[in-house]
This record gives sequence, C-alpha cells and structure tokens, in this order.
Amino acid sequence: MRRRRRKIENGVSVAGQDSFLDVVSNMVGILIILVVVAGLRAKQTPDMTREADVKVAEASRKYEQSQQAFGKIRDECEELSARFQLMRRQNQIRKAEYDRFMHYKTQLDNATRSYAETLGGDSQAAWELRREFSEIQAELDELNQRKEGIANQKPDAVVLENRPTPISRNADEEKEIQFRLKNGRIAFVPFPQLIDRLKISVMQRRNELLNKPRIEGTLGPVEGFQMEYRVARQDLPMEMANEVGTRSMIMLEECRMIPVGDDAALGESLADALKSSSQFRTRLAGCRQNEYTVTVWVYPDSFNEYQTIKDFLYHNGYRAAARPLEFGYPISASPMGTKSANQ
Repeated sequence: MRRRRRKIENGVSVAGQDSFLDVVSNMVGILIILVVVAGLRAKQTPDMTREADVKVAEASRKYEQSQQAFGKIRDECEELSARFQLMRRQNQIRKAEYDRFMHYKTQLDNATRSYAETLGGDSQAAWELRREFSEIQAELDELNQRKEGIANQKPDAVVLENRPTPISRNADEEKEIQFRLKNGRIAFVPFPQLIDRLKISVMQRRNELLNKPRIEGTLGPVEGFQMEYRVARQDLPMEMANEVGTRSMIMLEECRMIPVGDDAALGESLADALKSSSQFRTRLAGCRQNEYTVTVWVYPDSFNEYQTIKDFLYHNGYRAAARPLEFGYPISASPMGTKSANQ
C-alpha cells in the first residue's frame, strides 16, 4: 500500500488519514474472518442427541453407584482397621501377662530347686514324689473334666426306619383313588366320575359313530378337571348261520385329564392336606385301609412331597402307587397303558 508523507501542521507530525483507514479496514477484516471461522466450527460441532443424554445419565448413575460402593468399602476398611487395632492392644496385654507369669514361674522353679538342694536324700526323694503326684493329680483332674464334657455332649440322633420289603401288586380299578401332586399341592383326580359321564356321552353319540370311524369330545369340569377323550369304532368280522358279517365295537383310544382355571392353585398344600379336616383326609376316609390303592401322579417338582405322602399312607395302612409325569404331559389313560403297581 502506498503511504503518504506526513504533514507538518503547527509543528506536530500527524499520521495520514489513509493509514488510519487501512488499520481500521484490517481490524474489521480480521473480525469478519474470526466470525466466519467460529460459525463454521459451531456448525461442525455435533448436537447433543437423546442417545448421548441417555449415555451421560447412565454414566452418572454408574458413577454414583461406584461412589456408594467405594464409601461402603471405605467404611468396612475403617471398621476392620479399628478391630485390628483393638485386637493388637489385647494381644499386647495378653503377651505382657504371659511374660509376667513366665517370670513368676521361673522364680518359683529356682526357689523350688534351691529348696530341693537343701534337703537330705530321703527328704529330697519324698519331695520329688509329692511333686510328681501333684502333676499326675492335675493331669487326672483335666482328664476327668474332659470326660464329663464328652458325656454331656449329646450326639445327633440318626433315625433308621425299618420297613418290610415291599411287594408290588397291580391295583384294582374299582378300589383305586387317584391324586395329582404338582407345585407341592395335592389334588383329587375325578377319574370314576368322568368315566361314568363318558359312558353316557358315548351312548348318546352312537349314531354318530356309525358314520365316523372315531369321535372326540370334552366332559366336565369336575373337581377342577375336564376330560378330553377320543373314541373309535372297530369293525370285526363275524360268522353266524353260515353267513359272514361284521360286528362293530366301540373302544376308548385315549382320555386326558386337563386342569381348569389356575393350575398352580389347584388342590391343597402338603401341610393343609395332612390336617384331619382336609379334603385329602376326607376322601381317604371313604376308602378302606389295606384294600384301596392310593395312586399319586407326581411331577418332578414334588418328589420330596410324595415321600412325605407315602410315609403318611404307609403309617395309616394304605397301599401307595406312584405315577411320575414330565412337565407338559397331562394325566392320561388308554387301553394300551399299564395299571398302577402298589406297595
């Protein structure tokens, strides 16, 4: 830039106006550049998103938890340090007492030895015998105390229950009562009642069976269970008066007992079932002992409860039969199944 010469006015040197304008222009330009750069940086700075807020809050929460854990550990360390200091002081006191007793013992041994040296032969031998007798007597007293302590200790009793060797026999369907044990609760299974209803339902649907090879249906609910059944028609050849024909038979293929309502609350808890006024005991009261078989369908979460039920049935003269079931499998019966084996 071209500078002008300074003018001398009244003997004072003054800078030219052009130089002053140049300085002002340069400062304004620098300010504009700074504003533009700040704006660009502000645009490039990412905004605080909601995810970042969540991360910050999570980090703050973890920091607070860490601070609390640190404070808890610090308090525990201070408590342990205080206990250690107390134990160390107690140890110092006990050590001082031990040193004092050892000092007394040393003095007593020296005095005893000096006294023994002043005695004659017979007197010294008698004194040695008395000393040995005192040591033996002290040892005997200690052994007697230990003997009394052992005699006063009562060992844990181990109960061995003797039972005769069980003989397994198939249950009589007409003299069998069934229960289900699940979730630690025992519930009566109304097989006889629903079987009677099944016979009536099949008779009412016999015309339907003439047109279909099998039918299905649902009965109940009774005592918290409903029965799902499947009945099939089986045609068998027969010969009568030199004529060949067919004879139809109705057979039950399968029936299943499905709980109705809240399955977890069905039945009674084990503690309630063993009470004299429980539904379980009331139903057993209608069955003769040594004649009826009590079949219990047991799920894996109630094997321990079944052992208690089995002991109760054994002591009350009932025959018990267990039918284990896996979770997800309902109580079911079919002609291909097996009878309960009681003991």
